[in-house]
Amino acid sequence: ERYLEYLKVDLDVRVIGTLVEMGGESAAYNAYQWGMHSAISIGGNSAPMGSEGALDLFSMESAAAMSYLPENTVGQSFLTYFPGTPNFAQTHLLKALTGQDEFATATLTQRRIISEATMVMVTMHAYAIDSMYRAVEVCTTGRAESDTFWDRGVASLSGWAQEDDHANGFLLMGVARYLCEDDGACDGPGDTSQVNDLLMEALIEGRSSLMNEECDGAKVQIVE
Repeated sequence: ERYLEYLKVDLDVRVIGTLVEMGGESAAYNAYQWGMHSAISIGGNSAPMGSEGALDLFSMESAAAMSYLPENTVGQSFLTYFPGTPNFAQTHLLKALTGQDEFATATLTQRRIISEATMVMVTMHAYAIDSMYRAVEVCTTGRAESDTFWDRGVASLSGWAQEDDHANGFLLMGVARYLCEDDGACDGPGDTSQVNDLLMEALIEGRSSLMNEECDGAKVQIVE
């Protein structure tokens, strides 16, 4: 159930981008800060999806402001290339959402593209990898909810719209699906991306390893 809730985060991406292009800066920022579609267990990113209790909304801001785990080479690369901005994704997004600094003269459409691209390619990409490494970490402690952290990562790559066979989706897997025809890497006209097929195989294998308490096996799938 919590996996399905996390899937809906891609709807936030689309709503925030639409509000930016409409000139609704305050509404876009509120959606970014508080979230709109994904109701998760209270406690935010640190709470297991399967835990009981009150629910809260998952926000894009909470994902953008997170600290990257050392194993997360994608997240760490942003810190390397943008030194002095430990929350690069958050800083970059806020400027694009509100039209500040280097985005002050950008058109609304340009700001939408920058906002959506940052949320998809940086924020949710790094968040997904962190969630999977967290799953491995939990697995090594013998706790039972490692698969819930893994599912959280998968949801952050695919999103709700990706479930539709005729939709590209709004998150990272949607990018591969959108571009696969240009690269001749689709399974067929309008079908899924070959890259996504390989990715899903690895994600399924990784979850299976976690369920069998084979923590190192899950880590291998992240690295590969």
